[in-house]
Amino acid sequence: MYKEVKMDTHTIVWAILLVVFVILEVSTLALVSIWFAVGSLAGLILSLLGFSIQLQVLAGIIISVLMLTLTIPYAKKIRRKRTMTNVESLIGKKVLLSESIEFSKPGLVTVNGVKWTAVSNKDILEINIPVIITAVDGNKLIVEKEGND
Repeated sequence: MYKEVKMDTHTIVWAILLVVFVILEVSTLALVSIWFAVGSLAGLILSLLGFSIQLQVLAGIIISVLMLTLTIPYAKKIRRKRTMTNVESLIGKKVLLSESIEFSKPGLVTVNGVKWTAVSNKDILEINIPVIITAVDGNKLIVEKEGND
């Protein structure tokens, strides 16, 4: 009634490769082996259909390379998207200067209840003026007077 599927060595190897590449991809989530998993799937299907090993390998390679070239732009786009850290999210915030900034002496600002050392690359800044956080350098905030361009 049912056609018996012959499991030869090639089919088993393709199945093992497919499982290994899928496990690798799932464990890394970095699009490093998905291409080879799809190529292995192509080889497995051709093996189950009884095609020659040469055609299986050729299809596996071609499909892997094709997947690689078609998905690299997408992978690069995904990798470029970074979630800002808590510190990076401070950039662009407007705060009041709690302690004046002079060329040789940093000042203080309070951001979300936390006091930060603040320095300015441009100006001497007086206490209680609004400043914009332009960068974070270690444990210091780089600020400039609001409205400076």
